Amino acid sequence: MRINSFPTRRVGGGRPLGAAYNAQKTFDLTSMKIQPRLDVKLVKNVRIPMRDGIHLSADLLMPEMPGKYPAIIQYHPYRKDDMSVGANEFHYYFAENGYVSIRLDVRGTGSSEGRCVEEYSLEESSDAVDAINWIAAQEWCTGKVGMYGWSYSGQTSMTAALKAPEPLKAVVCGLFSDDRYTADSGYEGGSVMPMVDYGQYGTFMIGFNAMPTYPEYSGKEWMNIWRKRLEESTPWVIQWLSHPLDEEYWRPASVKYHYDEVKAAVFLVDGWRDGYPGAAAKMYANLKVPKKLLMGPWLHSRPDQGPLGPTIDIHQEMLRWWDHWLKGVENGIMGEPPVSIYVQKFDKPAANRAFTSGEWRAEKEWPIARTKGQTFRFQTGGRLTTGISSKSSERAVDSFEYRPEVGLMSGVFSATSPHFLPVDQRPDEALSLNYTTEALRNDLEVTGFPKARLFVSSTSPVSSIAVRLSDVAPDGTSALVQKGALNLTRRNSFEKPEPLKPGKVNEVEVELNVNSWVFEKGHKNRVSVSGSDWPNMWPTPEKASISLHLGDATPSGMILPSIPKRKGGPPQPRYDPPRPFRKIVDVSPSPVEYEIVRDLYSEKVTLRLKNSGLTVIRDPAVHLTSSLQSEATVDPNKPWEAHVKGRETITLKRRDQTIVVEGEDLLSSTKDAFDIRVTLNVTIDGMAFFNKTWHKSVPRILS
Repeated sequence: MRINSFPTRRVGGGRPLGAAYNAQKTFDLTSMKIQPRLDVKLVKNVRIPMRDGIHLSADLLMPEMPGKYPAIIQYHPYRKDDMSVGANEFHYYFAENGYVSIRLDVRGTGSSEGRCVEEYSLEESSDAVDAINWIAAQEWCTGKVGMYGWSYSGQTSMTAALKAPEPLKAVVCGLFSDDRYTADSGYEGGSVMPMVDYGQYGTFMIGFNAMPTYPEYSGKEWMNIWRKRLEESTPWVIQWLSHPLDEEYWRPASVKYHYDEVKAAVFLVDGWRDGYPGAAAKMYANLKVPKKLLMGPWLHSRPDQGPLGPTIDIHQEMLRWWDHWLKGVENGIMGEPPVSIYVQKFDKPAANRAFTSGEWRAEKEWPIARTKGQTFRFQTGGRLTTGISSKSSERAVDSFEYRPEVGLMSGVFSATSPHFLPVDQRPDEALSLNYTTEALRNDLEVTGFPKARLFVSSTSPVSSIAVRLSDVAPDGTSALVQKGALNLTRRNSFEKPEPLKPGKVNEVEVELNVNSWVFEKGHKNRVSVSGSDWPNMWPTPEKASISLHLGDATPSGMILPSIPKRKGGPPQPRYDPPRPFRKIVDVSPSPVEYEIVRDLYSEKVTLRLKNSGLTVIRDPAVHLTSSLQSEATVDPNKPWEAHVKGRETITLKRRDQTIVVEGEDLLSSTKDAFDIRVTLNVTIDGMAFFNKTWHKSVPRILS
């Protein structure tokens, strides 16, 4: 069999390939022994026992050469045997380099036994600990274990780290949330998140949680096991809607409440355009363990995949992390600057833009120590200034009428596929209050969490506020930098909301998502304020007039974390381009449609996403296709009557049968309540096998 060697990392006057370089400390890697890549075997459906007698199903990609190796685990509900089987490509890479790379199905999903009670359950994290301890005790394991993943598996890596099992030495976590209530499948600014939760991801999981295991892994009782799983399940969307406040339900998997419990070394990876861009930055600032932070321009997708570049060979960076923490290799990774960020610049807005202009930069800490909070004041006439004039000290009021459809130009919350970037913001700005600087005389870098300080009143006891920071080019094109939103009834607490007193001025702070951006000379800064962020935030139930109060007594404005140019510092990081992996299966994404329809007669506005899906051909015997269609509609004249719906269709073709699973959910509202209806239909070779409908109404609690 063919044996390959690692590419040699050159040093001397250069730097380790694919990694940031610390000019103060280098390592002579050419003197280290280079290990050959190993032949790999796949061990299917290893049954890992849990404390209650059920077994999780794991696939092991491991070196054929006998010996003891560190183990690394990816743990999620995305069905290792069909839907996500393509991920084996990078598991092979880790195994070739001397690891047992393990794919583990969550309880009650894929080929694991039991039932999946909910997303990120306490049971799920306890299972992770059982699996880690069992794996560490195997004869082929050195006793050292790592975990890693993107999105769900990034979250499970961190929730396992919170329990601090002794064998878990290091994790790599990307594109995940630190706060399930306000960021994950929860409530943006304290309000229900319509499209991603109830039109996309939630619908997607209705279908995939209803899929069967395989007879070759579960035996002759596979159909009875499947039926029991179907009968005992509850769609996640119903559970999310049933917990409208930031209560204990959300806390166990919300890392921000448990920073001190993490003991493993943590490598955090995130993208400025991800749906959870602030989680990694906040975690890095609060964790007390050895840590590393990499922030790129990406959406909710692996840094080597795109669709937004520049993409990098993230797996080489992960391998260096594992080599250091699980094998004790002195490869220099902990001598490099711990923080690497991609500083972005203006590009013409486009939903399908493939590249972000900018450059990589290394930093010694986060938040960046040289950050200076620069205050911009809102002034009459739509001016945004840093100076104080006699006119700016005068009391003034700017008002706007609440329009629930504002936000459509910002794109869909990027925490699921398909991914869309923000487009030109001017259509939304036409329905917002806007405050704009003069053309900048010099470049202005903003890196960190911008914050809006607002003095606001409303004619309604329930109102929301959305703040957008944009970069306006000389030709007037407005590119969204970042945004933030808040249900104003949650201005003091997400646990105990309070109604607004109509007409009363309230001081509130709205934190925008983290970003790194250079506003170039000749461009303008613009802050836009509206009452909605549709379809990422559920409309408030009444029409309203919302006012911002200006002047010295009520100085509404924005604080930007500006970064002065530095002299010297670490050299610019460079990363290798994505590596080509061996092709494991054929995976074909479906074409997508992304359209906004405005009915000029009724004035209703509908966002439609069509044919978001994929086709996976595992082998001649297994062919899986999925298709997701979503729709979100809002009526500017009746904002309380919004609705969102999704429909997921999955077809699993085997040699001897065809299984079709159809999941659909519809979430609608009145002034007083949310109403959700979920239907699930399963057929085998065209014959009905299972059908169930769930229905629940939940009171609106000041939302």
